[in-house]
Amino acid sequence: MSIYLNRFLKSRSAENIIGLFSCCNNPAKEITESWAMLEALKKYVPDYNDRTLIVVGDGRTPRTGAILAYFTLAEVITVDPNFDMLFWREHTQQQERLGFTPCRIEVHPYKIEDMHFDIKTRIAVIWPHSHADMNALKMPGCYSRVDIAMPCCKPIPKEWGSIPHVTYDDHNVLSPKRSVHIWYS
Repeated sequence: MSIYLNRFLKSRSAENIIGLFSCCNNPAKEITESWAMLEALKKYVPDYNDRTLIVVGDGRTPRTGAILAYFTLAEVITVDPNFDMLFWREHTQQQERLGFTPCRIEVHPYKIEDMHFDIKTRIAVIWPHSHADMNALKMPGCYSRVDIAMPCCKPIPKEWGSIPHVTYDDHNVLSPKRSVHIWYS
């Protein structure tokens, strides 16, 4: 079993988030991918709680965004045109009834290139097996940006690959596509 899956399942917040993984074909894989983004953030971005976190391509449900919102103190914005907003609303209502209203998370069912952000603070952009073009997100007013990506079928743009960055394979991810890349700007 993956260390990440173990950490997630042992956490007190797992029961509040696990429903977001119920519509996945392979929930264990998806949990470990999302948790890997959290671990990379914690290890390589010491001020992550003071940044706005933008998750690009979170899937049908905002699962990576939810993990980041529950396990950090950061504001989280998650974007994916394939979000099932009805599922998300039902999940949110169920959590509210239980006394665990999801907070510090905004969910947007759009393509990243259709979003406009007016964030002047530090950000971290998370690309968890995202199918979006990494060049689509422009943040002209932002003074500090970190990008963390775990590419799958959408390759890293050539110009990004030539920029010095941290890269490693995370063997706690239950997927053959487990390379993590981190860029600082």
